[in-house]
Amino acid sequence: MNKIIKLGLGIFISGLGLYFAFHQMDFSALIDNFSRVNLGLVVTASGLMIFSVWIRAIRWKHLLNREEFRVNNLFASAMIGYFGNSVLPFRLGEALRAYDITTKEKVSFSESVGTLILERILDLVGLVLVIGLFAFTYPLGIVMNRGAILLIFGVLAVFILIIWFPQPLQKFQSLLKRWEPPSTTRKKIKEFFSGMVDGINSLRGNRHGIGLAFNTVFLWVIYYVSLVIITIGVGIHLSWDQIGILLVSTTLSIMIPAAPGYVGTYHAVAVLVLNSMFKIPLAESQAVALILHAIGTLPYVLIGAAYFFSSTMKISDLKSGKSG
Repeated sequence: MNKIIKLGLGIFISGLGLYFAFHQMDFSALIDNFSRVNLGLVVTASGLMIFSVWIRAIRWKHLLNREEFRVNNLFASAMIGYFGNSVLPFRLGEALRAYDITTKEKVSFSESVGTLILERILDLVGLVLVIGLFAFTYPLGIVMNRGAILLIFGVLAVFILIIWFPQPLQKFQSLLKRWEPPSTTRKKIKEFFSGMVDGINSLRGNRHGIGLAFNTVFLWVIYYVSLVIITIGVGIHLSWDQIGILLVSTTLSIMIPAAPGYVGTYHAVAVLVLNSMFKIPLAESQAVALILHAIGTLPYVLIGAAYFFSSTMKISDLKSGKSG
């Protein structure tokens, strides 16, 4: 029942997002904007986004700390994960990704999940740094700018403390081991925090610290450059810090509970930023939102589906994968 409620809520939120983004739509103007798109630049941006998954695969290898692991296997599993997140509810793509790599490399499901949680922590740190960069340069307002700066220092301080001072984390880990949760929901909470603690502990002893930091920054550079290329390709002119605000806003939009593929929420945020903040005409804003979302989903779905259906894995295997 809880899953049905969550799915229904996600679909409802996506529907609201789609209504907000497209309830005022001049179809002929939208088609006209599409007809003027530079397809070569859009394809280039798509290629960069696919390349970013290869960089993620290299970073994942560093997180797993296994030199013998093949990057192409990690890339395939990552693509399967994106495919799952785009077509399945409840972000099942993360579980697909974690399980698929166990069929290709010698790693346990729990260890794989732990590194994925750690990957999300690195993504959050990277996002906070990007927010900080553009909070210093773009006039969001005194309250928003100061709030962003406080967020940056807060997240970075916590991250540095848990890496350099392990004692509180070790105490928390011992408490988790002694906790016997009575319900399935609380067990999942325990598993999440256990995986996070294990991931952080592995990061502390990881010899690829420089590589992890470089790849995390490099990913955001790729995302930024691809967004620059797309805006040029669709013929809108944004300043460098406006592109950064758009990048941050659309990234935050995928954290909102929604239907698979972030349908609706992504479009609503992109249109809001472009049309309301940057005063881009509505039809152009809608075209950009659709293209951005397509570039961020379609290549992943197509490539991920090819990897998924060429593998022997089935979604029903997840239950046995988790128990292993």
